[in-house]
Amino acid sequence: MSIIKFPIINNHSIKMPKQRVFYICYKLTGPFLCQEGYHFYLKRKGLKNGKRKWSIITYEKYN
Repeated sequence: MSIIKFPIINNHSIKMPKQRVFYICYKLTGPFLCQEGYHFYLKRKGLKNGKRKWSIITYEKYN
């Protein structure tokens, strides 16, 4: 029986999609019949000290 060693995957070698902003959801907030709609997006930021930063962006629906 032989043991096969697999290479260690480096986090920097994993390819991320070129897209930087990802749509999450649409949520209604506020009292009944006076609700406001918000769109939520997830934004990918740069790599710093080997850790990636993310942020959440909200946009209110324009009526």
